[in-house]
Amino acid sequence: MRLLIGFDQYPLDPFHDLLPGWDVVRTTPDRFAELGVDADVLCPIAARVDADLIAAGRCGLVQQFGVGLENVDIDAATAAGVLVARLPGDVTGNADSVAELAVLLALALSRRLDGARRALRDRQWAQPVGRALFGGTVAIVGLGAIGAAVAKRLAGFDVRLVGVREHPELGGPPEVGQVVGVDRLVDVLGEADVVVSGLTFGEHNRNFFDAKAFAAMKPGALFVNVARGGLVDEAALLAALESGHIAGAGHIAGAGLDVHAIEPADPASPLVNHPNVIATPHVAGVTEQMMQRSRVLGRLQHESRRQLVIVRYAPDHVSYEEWVFNEADINNAKIVWAREMGPDDNQRLLAYFKNRHVWLLEADEKPPRLSDYSAQPPADPMGQP
Repeated sequence: MRLLIGFDQYPLDPFHDLLPGWDVVRTTPDRFAELGVDADVLCPIAARVDADLIAAGRCGLVQQFGVGLENVDIDAATAAGVLVARLPGDVTGNADSVAELAVLLALALSRRLDGARRALRDRQWAQPVGRALFGGTVAIVGLGAIGAAVAKRLAGFDVRLVGVREHPELGGPPEVGQVVGVDRLVDVLGEADVVVSGLTFGEHNRNFFDAKAFAAMKPGALFVNVARGGLVDEAALLAALESGHIAGAGHIAGAGLDVHAIEPADPASPLVNHPNVIATPHVAGVTEQMMQRSRVLGRLQHESRRQLVIVRYAPDHVSYEEWVFNEADINNAKIVWAREMGPDDNQRLLAYFKNRHVWLLEADEKPPRLSDYSAQPPADPMGQP
C-alpha cells in the first residue's frame, strides 16, 4: 500500500506506527502527478489531482489533510469511483490555527505593526499611532468552523461581533451577537471596522468580495481573508486600497491576505507589495498541532488495525467528539482518516450511509474504487465482515 503526500516537508515518522507496512512517500506539488500514478491513496495538500491523474492512476481514495478540495477534480473522481475525503477543520486544529492567524492579521494591521518596526529601525519613538480593536465592530462573513473559531477568539477583545451567513436561521456561535443573511451584507460592511472572510469557496461565490462590496465598506476598515483567494476580486481590492476608500486619509486600514487568487502568489505583484497589505503564503492552517491531529484524528488501534471513517451524516445534535468517544463503542480504536463526503459524491455510497454513520475498514486493505462494484453495492460496500 502506498500513500503519497504532496508536501515534501510533512513529517513521516508518525506514519511508521500508524500505518505499519505502508510505503508513505512525500513529494513536492510539481512531482505529485508523476508519482501519483503508482499510489493507492493520494493526499494532495497543495498539489493538484486532476482528471488525467485519476485516469492514469490506481488510487481508490483521495484523502485531503485539511478541508480544501478546490485542487481536486471531484467530478472526475466520482465518475471513476474514487472516494474523495477531507478532514473536518473543527476537530483537526485547522480552523483554530486559521482563526489565530486571522486575529494576528487584524491586530498587525490595526496596530500598524510593519510601520512600528520601521519606526524602531529609524529611531522614531512612540509612533505610529495605532488603533485598538475594543469598542469596534467585527463582521465575520461565513460562520462555519473557521468563522466560529474566529468569533471565539475575538470575543475577549470587547468587540461587537456580527455574522453573515447563507442561512441566518441557523444562528451562530454564542459569541456572535447578530447573524444576518447575505442579503444584508452591504449593510454589515458599512458598519464593520474589521471584516473577516471565512467563507467556503466555490464557483458560485467567486469574487464574492468585489468592487461593490469594497465600496460598501466603512472608510478605514480592515479586510482579512483566511478562506480562499478566489473569494476576492483582487483588482477591485487593490483599486479600493489605492483610491483611499479603504485606506482613506487619516485612517489606519488595509488588508491581511493569507490566501490568493493564484497560488503561489507573485511576490512582486502590486497587491502583495502594497504598503497597507500584510500577505502570507497560505500558512494559516499549517501548524504542528494541525498536522498532529490530522495524522491521529482520534487514534488507530494497532491490534485490530482498523480505521474509523466519519461521514457528514452524523446526527446534527451530537458533536464529533461526543459521537466518536461516547456513542460509538470502538474499543479504543484509533482513527487514521476521518472523511466528509461532498453532496455530489458517489450517490450509491451516500444513499447507503444515509442512516449508517460509521463503517470500519481494514487498515491494510486497499481503498477500492466504487466502480469495481456492481450497480448494487454489497451488504457492506467497504467489505467489512
